[in-house]
Amino acid sequence: MRSPNLGWQDVKIRSILETTLNLPVYVENDANAAVLSELWYGPMEGGGAHCMLFILILEGIGTGLILNGEVYAGSRIGMGGFGHIPLDPDGPVCSCGSIGCWEALASDRATLDRYAKSSRNKTDIVNSMQDLTGAARTGNKDAMRELTATATYIGRGIKGLAHGLAPEVIVIGGQITGAWQLIEPLLLKELQGEYLVDGISRPQLRPASVENPPFFGAFPIALRAFLHKRKRLQSIE
Repeated sequence: MRSPNLGWQDVKIRSILETTLNLPVYVENDANAAVLSELWYGPMEGGGAHCMLFILILEGIGTGLILNGEVYAGSRIGMGGFGHIPLDPDGPVCSCGSIGCWEALASDRATLDRYAKSSRNKTDIVNSMQDLTGAARTGNKDAMRELTATATYIGRGIKGLAHGLAPEVIVIGGQITGAWQLIEPLLLKELQGEYLVDGISRPQLRPASVENPPFFGAFPIALRAFLHKRKRLQSIE
């Protein structure tokens, strides 16, 4: 496994955990797990969506995609890093080495780093997006400014994905959804365009249905793997 955000390179996490726990271990991309959680625990009408896109905003930005009721895995290394689409040639350096990627502008880390550098308010303790949201709600203008900037960046990113993938539903997950009432109008403002028509091509936008989408997505992943294994054994018999 390789993860620039964790500083991992060629870490054999599955074999390490299987050896330590003496149990079968299944490894999945967190955004894929998140989109599965929405398919299982989200509104019933979401289960009938031909195409559902999940944007998971944590230390980085991950994307999970459901097509025809199944997670689209892409190549053997995953669907691909939409979080590393460049949005600002004058932006900060991203963990991938590029400049101004979506992740470097709109992830939790990016938002908190901007706040730490620009904040004039030293009384509010802001170590997480929950802290930042709380500060914004109590009138901290610096917190509100950075939250607004991040929501705008998220909106610009999902607008491009809405044009390119044409999903029926786009779900946002992560701590930033705790500020949904503050950020939803900004996201919807960015999700405008001549080719995004209500009832035809403009996707439904909503926050994740569960608080920790990757965690809840782990249950269907394990169950699916168990059922597939059982089916193979039955076919051999």
